[in-house]
Amino acid sequence: MKKQIEYTLKIIIYTLLFCFIHSSNVINYLKPNTEENEIYNKNVHLNATDFIDFATTLLISIINIFTSYKLSSSSFSRLYGIDNIGIESLLMHISLSIYEIFYQILMEKKWLILIHHLIVIFGLGYFVYNNFVQYYLNTFGLAEITNLFLVPFLLMKRNKLYLNKIFYIGLGLGITFIFARILLMPYMLYKSTVDIDNVPPDMLTKYYMGQLASLIVILMSLFWFYKLCKGGIKEYKKL
Repeated sequence: MKKQIEYTLKIIIYTLLFCFIHSSNVINYLKPNTEENEIYNKNVHLNATDFIDFATTLLISIINIFTSYKLSSSSFSRLYGIDNIGIESLLMHISLSIYEIFYQILMEKKWLILIHHLIVIFGLGYFVYNNFVQYYLNTFGLAEITNLFLVPFLLMKRNKLYLNKIFYIGLGLGITFIFARILLMPYMLYKSTVDIDNVPPDMLTKYYMGQLASLIVILMSLFWFYKLCKGGIKEYKKL
């Protein structure tokens, strides 16, 4: 119980830290809240969210790579192994998702991404609190590495910067999407079936629910990849 309280406090602290950094950055750029400034102010908030997303994703992705490698040695390690730095990465991931819901997703009314973030928050949260399958949590978290290309793509498109180069950023996004979401995530879902014999009976139902949640995220990723390819073809024709 002590660990769960510690994790909850850290999630609150990380979330508040993201909000503080956000507010500190936008305060000097916001204009009076009038109808004509509405889009401008919205973009200021979205730009700040993207910068925080990029920096945090870079950090947690590096941690996830090392944690995934460290805990991959055996079925026991994949199910029960614990790495404290990796735990911090997962807590930051949860906090970032909470922060993004209020500063980005609800603002843009992206309901499918809202579902994705809720799955991340409650899925990661439940298994982290139970000190179970951390290897899979950190490895699935590598899917967020696509944000390292998605964020520059969105910033360029939203602020109309270097639009003649946006196709190449989109190409990088597509390549990382293939490896991190289209290939890695289904492989990890398959790998989780290999370890299922070592899952304790009282956690088996939750384990199946985790696999189902992973499948839902994979299906979302396939849909987003379809949209990405469609947009990529459109941009390619403009070259």
